Amino acid sequence: MRRKIDKRQAKSLQALLDLGGVVMSSAWTNGLGRHTTRRAVPPLCGVFGRYSVTDEHTFTAAVPAHVVEYLQDNPRVQRVVAVRDEEVLRVLLALGRGE
Repeated sequence: MRRKIDKRQAKSLQALLDLGGVVMSSAWTNGLGRHTTRRAVPPLCGVFGRYSVTDEHTFTAAVPAHVVEYLQDNPRVQRVVAVRDEEVLRVLLALGRGE
């Protein structure tokens, strides 16, 4: 079943792309102080954990290369929210804007 991407999802997708396509899961939140909640993971994105993407210190093929690079550059990060296929996402957002 196909579903449209609504304005809220498109806004969060664009925010994720503006942040480079990868952001720590602790930074993907709503609210301030003790009143924080996790933001919904947009479509065409996913949550990747450090130990779920590694198998004996080798990265699997199912994980996008920019996620692997981000996790290698930031060894203390445990989980990230990332775009799975950036090219497809940019095309969909451009079509949604009528470009």
